Amino acid sequence: MRRFTALALAAAMPLSMFVVAADGDDACRPFELEYKDEVVETETCELPVWFTDARPGLGNLAETGLVSRPTWSTDAPTGSYQAGEGYGTLGSPVPYVADTTNNSGSAVFVGSFEGAIETMSVTIHGSHFGYAGTADPVTRRPLSLNVAVNIDGVAVLPTYLIEDVPLEAAPNATGLDQYRVTVTNLVKGMLRGKLDLGADHEVELILTPNYVNTGAYAFFVYGASEVDGGIVFNPAEIAEDAMVVKA
Repeated sequence: MRRFTALALAAAMPLSMFVVAADGDDACRPFELEYKDEVVETETCELPVWFTDARPGLGNLAETGLVSRPTWSTDAPTGSYQAGEGYGTLGSPVPYVADTTNNSGSAVFVGSFEGAIETMSVTIHGSHFGYAGTADPVTRRPLSLNVAVNIDGVAVLPTYLIEDVPLEAAPNATGLDQYRVTVTNLVKGMLRGKLDLGADHEVELILTPNYVNTGAYAFFVYGASEVDGGIVFNPAEIAEDAMVVKA
């Protein structure tokens, strides 16, 4: 498993990118890269989506096989968590083993995207408790997060440990944290997996808090107007101070 150590950086992507959707050809741009001594030409299309679920409760239940996994939608959530809207995933307080198939302690989102995927800018809300399981802000630490991306069953971003994802105060006075991570260089992984860049793809995003030597646990919440996290596929720009992971 590769390791990426980051300092406590500022916000990765503006929140407005999750509010305004791009439509039609204006959202698509030519994209080319050199791969195996050849120049591959395609296009990437920007699309913001928001995490959602098919039923209330913990997203972890999907790992039992009894319910569907959480997904995403092009419709932004409008209901308030105070009115009972929203969903969550609880991180298990068990040390995470890299590349395990047991994702019961992970937030696993599965959805579709048509076309080439070079970049995914992810925002999610929640909270985690630091060393010795305390919520005391003095002892809380930035989150260490394992991130993985599978496209059509191909691990275009194998499990990648990001240390010290900065704590940001979530908007709307929810008292929660906001975590932002951008993964890029995914087209090369699609080419290595011999995927058709223009096809409709099944995309799996796995977010797993890393608990080694912390005794910590975490939860993520989504699907309500106050916690409107999601993904911007192929954003036109990435902030200079973004926390970026290259596949």
